[in-house]
Amino acid sequence: MEKNKSDELLMDTQIELFTLVHDILKNIIFIILGGVAVAMMAYVFVNARYVPQYTTSTTFVVGSKGSNNTYANLSSANTMAVTFQKVLESNVMKEKICEKMGQIW
Repeated sequence: MEKNKSDELLMDTQIELFTLVHDILKNIIFIILGGVAVAMMAYVFVNARYVPQYTTSTTFVVGSKGSNNTYANLSSANTMAVTFQKVLESNVMKEKICEKMGQIW
């Protein structure tokens, strides 16, 4: 009789595979939403605590040769500023800088 009680107890504690899969599929949307919420919280936490290792700033002065026209100087400066910004923020420039520093970008 001792054996029967332990068999009954064992059968009560076993999880049926079909029932487990059915419950998971029934609640899959909540599982996915929970995973997305955890990923979003981890992203916010990492970005809030991230401190860049290196920062830099640069100032360029641009002027036209032989021109006293203020509008021409301002227009040239604006064009050059946009061009320099695009060059400095380009992926090629970032890759070259990382190569020189020995880091992976």
